[in-house]
Amino acid sequence: MGREELASNLFRITQTDAKLRDEGIVGQTKAINTHREVGQKVRKAIEDIGGKMPETLPAEPSIKPLLDEKKKKRKKAIPPQGQAALPMEEETTTSVAGSEPEGGA
Repeated sequence: MGREELASNLFRITQTDAKLRDEGIVGQTKAINTHREVGQKVRKAIEDIGGKMPETLPAEPSIKPLLDEKKKKRKKAIPPQGQAALPMEEETTTSVAGSEPEGGA
């Protein structure tokens, strides 16, 4: 699900929530009907402004390859049990603002 579809869903959800609260709508059937009504109006608005309907948007690429790559990197970074971790890089010292480095210049 891409940004456009997420945004339209969030808009539909927030507007439905506000309508349910503001109008004091109670009961499952009334809430379902309100959700449908708001959803139809959001779809109509998308259509009226020339936007793409959610079902016509291209599918987003799978996140699985990214997760697999991250998992491999994590495995490489963690040393096997019993082995020492790689030494950390030495910290470099920085000079205080306005002072000259050793050796002067």
